[in-house]
Amino acid sequence: MQMHVSFRRHATCHVIAASLTLLYSSFPAMADAAEFAIGDKLPEFSNLHAVDGTRWDSMKLGDSRVLIVVFTCNRCPYAVEYEDRLNALHAKYSESGKQVRLFVINSNYGPNESLKRMRLRAKEKRFNFPYVKDTDQSVARSLGAVYTPEFFVFDHDGRLVYKGALDDATNSENVKTNYVDDAVSALLAGAPVKTTEIGARGCTIRFRRRRPSPRGP
Repeated sequence: MQMHVSFRRHATCHVIAASLTLLYSSFPAMADAAEFAIGDKLPEFSNLHAVDGTRWDSMKLGDSRVLIVVFTCNRCPYAVEYEDRLNALHAKYSESGKQVRLFVINSNYGPNESLKRMRLRAKEKRFNFPYVKDTDQSVARSLGAVYTPEFFVFDHDGRLVYKGALDDATNSENVKTNYVDDAVSALLAGAPVKTTEIGARGCTIRFRRRRPSPRGP
């Protein structure tokens, strides 16, 4: 089906974003994702390659008082919309030493989501936080991640205290509440996290299709 759209700047942006969202959303995401609930422990993982050449495992993340794990990708229009906010989030907590750590994961399958493309994107956007590739998609599956972007906040014991959207508006100019900031502030103050889950907004993670196991004779 062919679509005719106006090429006025704002209208074009909305049409492209909607079209890409439909494209990304057409891939299976939740079929075999784990059920990961508030209070669950961060799963163990290892050997995730970052854009700066380092390798990461879950043990390296255990020294922070608060851990923010983010699933994103290179091409989803929602994820792109949040890139500057990721930089701002990192800048806000980079002076906290090891109190708050931002850890960003790309689990998407596809040629535009390769580690090479991630390096180019990280350089273009000047990412200073770890941006790693979940090549076998095991981390996304173990956390039950579905969307890009999607945020998971863990306390000093590695227990999940918040998951879902970063804030309450895709357009940064309309944001009134930042759920991740609120969760982090509560943890640093030794207070309970009031809002523990808000549905994430974004494209569904593009998972590889798993072939069914062959049946015996």
